Amino acid sequence: MAGGGLLLLALLQLSGKSLPSQILDIVPEDKNPTEKPKGLGFTFSTKQCQNLGMNEQQTHDTLEKLCSLNFDIIRICSYWDEIDKESYFDFTKLDWQLEMAQKYGKEVILTVGIKSPRHPEFYFPDWILRKYPEVESKPNPVESFPLVGEFALEYIQGTVIHTRDYSAISHYQVGNESLNQINAKSLSLSFFKRELALVRSLKKMNQKILLTNALTDPSEDIKVDEIINLRPDAFGTNVYYGVPNEYGGIPIPIQTYRNIFSDNVEMLARWHDRLQALKIAAFATELQGEPWELWKSGKEILDQREFRSANPKDSIDLAIKLKRLGYLPLFWGAEYWVAHHLKYGGEYWLKPMADFANGFTLSPSLVPAGNNFHPDPQM
Repeated sequence: MAGGGLLLLALLQLSGKSLPSQILDIVPEDKNPTEKPKGLGFTFSTKQCQNLGMNEQQTHDTLEKLCSLNFDIIRICSYWDEIDKESYFDFTKLDWQLEMAQKYGKEVILTVGIKSPRHPEFYFPDWILRKYPEVESKPNPVESFPLVGEFALEYIQGTVIHTRDYSAISHYQVGNESLNQINAKSLSLSFFKRELALVRSLKKMNQKILLTNALTDPSEDIKVDEIINLRPDAFGTNVYYGVPNEYGGIPIPIQTYRNIFSDNVEMLARWHDRLQALKIAAFATELQGEPWELWKSGKEILDQREFRSANPKDSIDLAIKLKRLGYLPLFWGAEYWVAHHLKYGGEYWLKPMADFANGFTLSPSLVPAGNNFHPDPQM
């Protein structure tokens, strides 16, 4: 794919200038290039806000700020440890997020399941850890402790029953990359099917099922066939452009980065064709919009303004490329945009992403040749 037109669009969005009438050849049938189409979103995680040093009020304000931007879709996370208090379910934190999304007219994808977005993904409640202190060290925790799986299903059931009347919820995402390993832990296909069957039995007819996988899984066993065979309404994958080469345990003297998207673009195109034939919607559920280093650094990541692994120009460029392939992009890192804005001002992350959402169109055009933006190697 030629990149000059994509870079031009990113640079124009960053500068705040108006777009030419012809920028990107995505939807030739578009009859009204000035009308913003549906199809951009972001993930919001209360856990990540905590990781970035935000208190409860700052977390609330962060979601309201993000909801005020011109994105269409928000993926919200229901965390087992935030909800399940052993003797009762506490939906306070989840309810205010859903109410905020509805207030701003956003469509919601709600994740529910034993695996949830954001590291370490397995969020066992404290009372589970007290009763089963070895559960976190087991490669297959639910199979090692079957009762833990039963408790997880109770949380899933309670959460879907509690939330299904929210009109904003269009999809339930069952788990998060549930068949991929994280920290050497994984779920079995049989338990994943139990989660899926439960959510399908409880959701409303107009609410759809989204299942996800991970392109960056070091095992290279990304289990797409197993997921597609479960016939979800939508399939999502993560897509990164700046992953350090030491990921997977290979240390190198000079840090370089792999572009996961470029490595897998042909495969993503083939997947889209398969999904389209099966009438399964294609999502990029984790489109890199923050530094890769953030997953392990927590709030101290804000001690540095810029990182070589990520920048807003490349994030915008990647979103456009994924739209061209037929994927609906959900940015990963929106909490970071706000945290970065609070410390450094919004010109570097928050403003470019807001401008992109405000001005994004799918106008027909020819895309000129050129090179994509790459971070300054001295950064």
